[in-house]
Amino acid sequence: MSSGRDQVMAALKINYSFGQRLIRTLRGGDKKSTDEVDIDIDVDYDEKYEAIPTTKYQYTELPDAGKCIRIMELQPGHPKSPIICQLREHTLSANDNPYEALSYVWGDEHQTRITIQVNDGSLEIGPSLHCALRFLRHPEQKRFLWVDAICIDQSSFRERSIQVPLMCEIYRNATATICFLGPEISTTQTMFTMLEKLAEESKTINEGRLNSAETLPAFVSDLPRHPVRTKVFEEYFADGTIVDIATRTWWHRAWTVQELMLSSNATLMIGKYTITWDDLCAAVDHGLNMQIWEHVFLGFIVNPVVVPYISMRALMNRYRLPDQLDTPAVDLTRLLVHCRHRESQDPRDKIYAVLGILRDAHSEALKADAIDAPKVEVGYGKDVREVYRSMSRELVLKANNLDVLGICPKSKLDLPSWVSDWSATDRIGSPLMQDSLERTRTTHATKHTKANARFSSDTSRLIIHGFEVTTITALSDILPVPVMHNTLGSKDSALLENFIKSLMPKDDSSIPYAALAPDFESTIANKDSRLVTKFGIYLRHTYSSKNFGPSWTANLLLLASLLIYTLKLVAKMILFDYRSQVEDNRAVMSIFHTLFAWEKFAAEHEPTNPGIEHSEVYWHTLCSGTYKDPNSPEDTKLIYEHWYNLLQPLRKFVTRYNWLSRAFPSLAIAVYMRATWATYGDFWPYMVASQYRRLGKLGNGWLGMMPGDAKVGDIVILARGGRVPLVVREEALNGGDVQKRMRFVGEAYVHGIMDGEIWDEEKAREIEIW
Repeated sequence: MSSGRDQVMAALKINYSFGQRLIRTLRGGDKKSTDEVDIDIDVDYDEKYEAIPTTKYQYTELPDAGKCIRIMELQPGHPKSPIICQLREHTLSANDNPYEALSYVWGDEHQTRITIQVNDGSLEIGPSLHCALRFLRHPEQKRFLWVDAICIDQSSFRERSIQVPLMCEIYRNATATICFLGPEISTTQTMFTMLEKLAEESKTINEGRLNSAETLPAFVSDLPRHPVRTKVFEEYFADGTIVDIATRTWWHRAWTVQELMLSSNATLMIGKYTITWDDLCAAVDHGLNMQIWEHVFLGFIVNPVVVPYISMRALMNRYRLPDQLDTPAVDLTRLLVHCRHRESQDPRDKIYAVLGILRDAHSEALKADAIDAPKVEVGYGKDVREVYRSMSRELVLKANNLDVLGICPKSKLDLPSWVSDWSATDRIGSPLMQDSLERTRTTHATKHTKANARFSSDTSRLIIHGFEVTTITALSDILPVPVMHNTLGSKDSALLENFIKSLMPKDDSSIPYAALAPDFESTIANKDSRLVTKFGIYLRHTYSSKNFGPSWTANLLLLASLLIYTLKLVAKMILFDYRSQVEDNRAVMSIFHTLFAWEKFAAEHEPTNPGIEHSEVYWHTLCSGTYKDPNSPEDTKLIYEHWYNLLQPLRKFVTRYNWLSRAFPSLAIAVYMRATWATYGDFWPYMVASQYRRLGKLGNGWLGMMPGDAKVGDIVILARGGRVPLVVREEALNGGDVQKRMRFVGEAYVHGIMDGEIWDEEKAREIEIW
């Protein structure tokens, strides 16, 4: 939302919608609760069907694993019948056996496995896949599918290493890709109805422009300030049912990016409901453009619910437009950066999962004789540290720059400091090869030199050429990004809703009446909410029957105990909600406290950065050189000044009542909301590159944006191939005082030296980074 007023209206609508859903639940209208998204691993097959063989299925070696795959023939069946399938070999170049590819979430590897029948043997699969197959199975006809967990022998490292590079062809050749996000919940049908209406309206308004720049919100800050209000907007404004699809774990899996992007015909499926990817994009793009959902809280906190979708759309837009492509090494770096927050069971897959996209964009990229492409050999028998070290080495050599050093989070894998640990999904500052608006940085601190880096024989050290600029003498606090607990779609929000809904009676159609009689004595002592559910069903049966059943005194006692227990739970719910709200408010205020501290930090001594007035240094540093017009910073300066003035009431409040703003952060947020009632200002997106970083003062009087892990005494250097200054740390080798080594800390922004102003090739010397 673009103002405090819009935020308040949306919050009121969301709370109203949430209350309405609970009222419908109390009346018996919603028979499923949101916790039913969990997969049921208790499979109850009907006894009339033949039992699954006890002999385990044995894979036979593929005749040519580099060209041949297996296709699963899913046999027809009914809901209570076992999953039965046949595996047949298929040559990728042949078109005689059309098939669909399945994209899904593997789930926790420690979950109880479920047995299915494959040919004449049995095979154990995860509950997530089993659930997908039960929904995908036709009652009367066969269905041909490619499913990785079944069609690839997962016990064979050799076969996996050969088959994974074929993913590009497998998904390209499939007639369709079915993206199964999980079973349906109570709001699924309502959500699909909303998406269908949005998609239909979008096609009417934006006919023929689905993938154009105007209808593709690649970044939420670019959404219209005054969106069009339509009939669908009035019906679904602030509708929370979108959380059903947006919070599914499918969006966060490493492989799903490739599986979706390589498909020419993708369909998303939740339970029995389906929607094509194109229609989903039309619906969600239209909804975001109209601002039906809160995409930004308080002007600067991006709603985590919309991030996965926007991330996917932005990536697809980049790699489906030829003019957006670069060299294979540069594009692979961008792919890895874009997907680093995604998760995979095997840490090697954080790299392997994007190779199909690279091959699709650069057909010669992964061939052995490719000159300018990184050499990546898929091998599941390799040590993950070797895979990551080799990847960083190849990106430095083939891109011939140091951009990949911008993605070096703290690692638990005992890697050299210059190696990116792609398995780490911790939040870190965005790489400075791009600005805050995710545009490639056009300036170059070393005048567009090539890295020409080398590596030690054991690849433990990166050898670059550069020189020391200065050292860090003082540091401020890190600018955090708050993780909201009390927003729609957050974990705490889901816990709260499930907590409340656990009080409500479930569907009792399959529960025998005789099994509902409760144990009254255990009711008082036991706090299991399932007992409350049983009471509700029991009482409903009692009063709906002709014979009143138990005596009125027993029913009165049951009602009394239920009332007491419900009051206790409501009290806990209120306390839970209050605590999470206080945590959120403190997290929000931590941003403002840090920003106001940065202003004081920068003003203590006038910065002496070269080529710029000292009064201008701070705001240039705050946005890390991100400008609305890259060739002219004047417009961005006006945006900054407007935003700065909007914060003045809050700045005065925090200065005068600092203790109050920390003890009761909601008061300070109220001041902020009042000041930004009409608009939050447009400067927030320009500060993204400063997140998880800290202001630093340098030995020569300069002011700069330093890595979050920087320490006083760290050294700022310029190195060949480096787009931005780098921060390194000198450490004693093996605890000694004589021999020392350099370790990489992170990237820096120092205004005045970002475009080669002080680069001197003659000063460059060898620097070994361990």
